[in-house]
Amino acid sequence: MKSKKNLIMIIAIVIFIIIICGIPIINYKLNTNLSLKKYGLQIETLVKKNKNNYIKDKNTLILSSNDELTIDDQKYLEFKVSGTSEVLSNISYSITGESIFLKAGTYRDMTTNDINITFTLEDDYYPIEYTLIKNDMEIAKGKLDDIKNEFNNIQVINKGNKVNDTYKLYWKWVSTNSKADNYLNKALEGAILPTSEKYNITENVKVEIKIDKEK
Repeated sequence: MKSKKNLIMIIAIVIFIIIICGIPIINYKLNTNLSLKKYGLQIETLVKKNKNNYIKDKNTLILSSNDELTIDDQKYLEFKVSGTSEVLSNISYSITGESIFLKAGTYRDMTTNDINITFTLEDDYYPIEYTLIKNDMEIAKGKLDDIKNEFNNIQVINKGNKVNDTYKLYWKWVSTNSKADNYLNKALEGAILPTSEKYNITENVKVEIKIDKEK
């Protein structure tokens, strides 16, 4: 009987230790920044680790945001590239994804229950504004394609040269047409609209940074 009590007490102590010590360790791991080191260079995420950030092929760090952006949201990805190159190397920067948009055309006004009331867009509507910051300086702003044109490149780093750059990409819904916003928001809420080929509500913004040895 005594040995049974001792066993119960040991189990209770083990559970107590797991609760006290184990949870902080788990939380630390979940919030640890993802880091990749290669040829003396390091790429590090500056936001807490999540399932959308990962390392591919031992030389590429990928940050992605697959969650849909709603009208009241703002999202961002942030990372740092630093170190002293041990070889002649290059860093490839790439952003992929597609802007949310509603093509020019005539659509049902979803702000009313009257199915006969419509509104017309003279131009394609892009409600999301993207901003790219490098070392606290804004270097691009606008549609996602504007960011791609500025960001997507290859940086060659000579042996012994240092790099220390911090990047932040953030985006938010900037409303300039309430009826178009409402139409897109209905689609985001899961409504099946008859003009699916004329709009996009899936971004899948992905940032890819790759370190290679220059050949």
